[in-house]
Amino acid sequence: MIQDHIIEKILEATNIEDVVSEYIPALKKEGNRYKCCCPMHSERTPSFVVTPSRNMYYCFGCHKGGNAITFLTDTQGMSFPEAVKHLANKHGITIEEDKSPRSAEEISQEKRRLAMLSINKEVNEFFKEQLLADNEHARFALDYAIKRWGKKYVEQEEIGYAPGNRAILNWAKDKGISTDLLLELGLIVRGKKGNALYDFYFDRLIIPIKSQTNQVLGFTARNFSGEKPKYLNSKDSEIFHKDEIIFGINQAFRAAAKDELFYLVEGAPDVMRLQSIGIYNAIAPLGSAWSVKQFEKLRRFNPTLCFIPDIDKPKAGDLFGAGINAVIKAGIIAHNAGFRVIVKEIDSEEEVDPDSYIHSPSILEEIPKEDFIFWYAEKLLIGKQTASERAEVMRTIAKHLAVVQDKELLKILIRRLAKLFGTSPSMLENATNEAVKGNVEKKSSSGGRMLDQELYQKFGFYERNHCYFALGKRITNSNGQTLLLSLYFTLKTN
Repeated sequence: MIQDHIIEKILEATNIEDVVSEYIPALKKEGNRYKCCCPMHSERTPSFVVTPSRNMYYCFGCHKGGNAITFLTDTQGMSFPEAVKHLANKHGITIEEDKSPRSAEEISQEKRRLAMLSINKEVNEFFKEQLLADNEHARFALDYAIKRWGKKYVEQEEIGYAPGNRAILNWAKDKGISTDLLLELGLIVRGKKGNALYDFYFDRLIIPIKSQTNQVLGFTARNFSGEKPKYLNSKDSEIFHKDEIIFGINQAFRAAAKDELFYLVEGAPDVMRLQSIGIYNAIAPLGSAWSVKQFEKLRRFNPTLCFIPDIDKPKAGDLFGAGINAVIKAGIIAHNAGFRVIVKEIDSEEEVDPDSYIHSPSILEEIPKEDFIFWYAEKLLIGKQTASERAEVMRTIAKHLAVVQDKELLKILIRRLAKLFGTSPSMLENATNEAVKGNVEKKSSSGGRMLDQELYQKFGFYERNHCYFALGKRITNSNGQTLLLSLYFTLKTN
């Protein structure tokens, strides 16, 4: 049996339009979708539609639809395992089949997870219907959504409306849906006395939170009353983990795979603004700081991460507002994890964010970009007057330069930063090498590879990122790293 997480990984890596066009060369692009005559029934007028943003296909003639796997099973006669393995081979994904019998608990847990995903999908359809209802509240919500994001985006992202007044409870009762699952998903809540049940969302615009494969994992909901919280997110559940969710990834991953770039903003409204004006590679966390788990999910795209901070007024005693502080913290994590990180900081004396400031791709383009480390150094130097204070900042920055893997980028940064610090590039390079040395010693003392420790103790060199380092010098190598280094010392001693 092929495990579910492997199937999801394969679907995330697959572009549905590439799979279909391989077998149907006549597939043609029309706007944001592709069309052709259906391969599953005879027709003259094309009714087979491929939607890349949803990674799905659907035929309006025979009413068959699905994903890349079902396309292969429906049109190419492949069995489900054959289709999965075919796509896995294309993307270099190893399939680990779970041949061990699953326990009753595991089977029950999987059924529960699938049931929760099914409920979210169904309730999202209910919310969409409510947005189009013929009443004053729904009309207000629909008008608001279209004015904010446009009709196309509202339909594309399947935005809905929750009227409250136990609408979800009544809907679920008619459908025979489990109250326990609704409670776990956070769609309903118990009253203070613990007996009565109520809808969690009341008179709110509902925005589904989707996975990369367009599964509805949860919701974020905006109120119209002005009361806080303005946005209310689903609670954590078996299918919704806030520290792992990346809002907007269902749209962003395709643009990011093409451009190798993500725009990281503070919240869902910023993402919705940018994606609604065609900047699809915008993403955000949900009401919390960026986490290591989220960055790990982005790693396979090999992207540059571009942060666009909110511009907030600093609290008493702080140099920067919350938006800048959040980017400093997240930028350090991302940089030290090996990402190329840049920042686009909006130049404004007023409190602004991407949602309120960026109304076209050209406005985003006009915001100057800066490498994170240089931007961070400028922030650290604010208010630093003495030589010792500036030297401490330089040592801090050197520690971050020590993890830069791109040698050409490192040279550029050292030259620019040396000018900023008012020192020579060689002095900053030495400080960076000292930081590398410190990292190696720390690694060795905590059980790092013996090769690093032996090289350093014997020769005063240490290896990092396929290069050998010494204080103030660098010797790069090709294959056979240790052999080349040994040869170097052999020649020198002879």
